[in-house]
Amino acid sequence: MKTRVVVVDDHHLLREGLCTVLAASMDFEVVGEASDAGNALKIVATTAPDLLVVDLGLPGPGGLAIVRQLRSEGQIFRIVVLTMHIEDFYVADAFAAGVNGYILKSEPPTAIVSALKRVVQGEQYLSAGISRHVVEEAARLRAASSAKKVPGPLVSLSAREREIFDLIVRGLPNKGIAAALFISVKTVETHRAHINRKLAVRSTGEVIRFAAAYGLVSKMDPGAPAKPTNNI
Repeated sequence: MKTRVVVVDDHHLLREGLCTVLAASMDFEVVGEASDAGNALKIVATTAPDLLVVDLGLPGPGGLAIVRQLRSEGQIFRIVVLTMHIEDFYVADAFAAGVNGYILKSEPPTAIVSALKRVVQGEQYLSAGISRHVVEEAARLRAASSAKKVPGPLVSLSAREREIFDLIVRGLPNKGIAAALFISVKTVETHRAHINRKLAVRSTGEVIRFAAAYGLVSKMDPGAPAKPTNNI
């Protein structure tokens, strides 16, 4: 029986190329493809794939938002990230979100197909050059997240970053956050950069959509004053 695959990538040529390579294999059947998170989730819901191959840099919420959403719903099929990013924090965030493999787009097509087969067979695949310790740290974060009942990626935020995350979701600009927490605007900007990196988001809108996906928006009282701490 062939493995049913959904491919998600906003680069049309790359997506079509991968679909063609997989279709030529005796082991895979491409049952859907998408270029953004919204359509990807709809296709997954209607096709019930065995394997999802997703890029990180999608428009809107991004590839990891798809992974987090599916894992929060209890979906257990295999998920693989196919990306250009080799940096440790991308790898850690991906495995913390619940992926089963991390493949670099620089690998030749035959190697990518081979890697996908290994993931389907139950292995955890990492492209050459990616540190194993990064994945082990991600596993620790997932375990901590489960114990604390906190969405995976949020457990990686520091106490100060979580405060700022909450205030961003409430709609405060950088100046407002700085005033509420008695810190400088520059410090807020630094923490926001760290939050964006850890959550794989790129804008305030994406932070809010991330919070909404986990039901965090409704839990926050817009009128509640911030509780400042001394941590910078």
